[in-house]
Amino acid sequence: MRSYITAGTGAYTVVFESGLGQGKEVWAPVFNALSAVTRVVAYDRAGYGQSDPSGLTRDGGQIVEELRAMLQAENIPPPYVLVGHSLGGTIMKLFARTYPQEVAGVVLVDARDADFVQRCKGRGLLRLLYEPPIGLFMLGRSEVRRELEAAAITHQQARITGDFPNIPLSVLTHHRRILHWPDSIARAWAEGQRRMASMSAKGYLRVCDRSGHHIHRDRPDLVVQAIHRVLQAIAPAHMLSHVTM
Repeated sequence: MRSYITAGTGAYTVVFESGLGQGKEVWAPVFNALSAVTRVVAYDRAGYGQSDPSGLTRDGGQIVEELRAMLQAENIPPPYVLVGHSLGGTIMKLFARTYPQEVAGVVLVDARDADFVQRCKGRGLLRLLYEPPIGLFMLGRSEVRRELEAAAITHQQARITGDFPNIPLSVLTHHRRILHWPDSIARAWAEGQRRMASMSAKGYLRVCDRSGHHIHRDRPDLVVQAIHRVLQAIAPAHMLSHVTM
C-alpha cells in the first residue's frame, strides 16, 4: 500500500515525486498553494513514510509502474502534470516517455540530466566530485540504498525509453554560487539543464536565485510559478486562477 495525500479539484492533476530519501511532506508549501487551483497528489514511494516496503527492484521503471498503478487504483485519472525533484525528476521524465498520452506537462526541479555522469567522465573529472559516495547512504533505510544502487539503471531507462512528448516543460535549476561547485562541474550541470529544457519545443529553463539543490524548500514560490506556467499553457485561462505565495 502507498501512502498519499490529495487535495483540490480540477481537470488536471499535479503529481509530485520526491528526491532520494525524501517523502511527500517536503512538497507541503507547493502542494498547499497549488491545491487552490487544481488537484494535487503527493505520495511516499515504497518503504518511505507510511508506504509499505517492496521486495521488487527499485529502478525507475518499476517505480513508474507502481505510481501509475496507485493513481489508477485510487481513481485519479490523467491528464497529469508531473513534478519531480532530483532523482524524482528522472522518474517523472521516464513516466512521460513511457506514457506520453497521459501526461499534459512536466516540471523538473534540479533534476539530473541522464548524460551528466558521461559528460563529467568526458571532462576527466574525479568521480567524487559528481557522484556522492554510496557510504553516505549506507546508514539510511534500505529503500534509499536500493534506489541509489539502481540509479544508473534509472538514468539509462530515461535515456532510451521512447521520445519525450512535445508538451509544456519547465526546468528549474539551482543557483551555482549556492552550491559552490567547481567551474567544470557547474558547466557540465548547466549543459545538461539546457539539454533537458530542449527535450520539448515548449521547454523553458530558469535558474533559481537564492536556491540550492532543494529548490522546493529554498524557493517554493518559484516552483509554484513554474507549475502554474505549465498549467496556463495547457488549460483555458478561465479554468485557473492566479496563484501567489
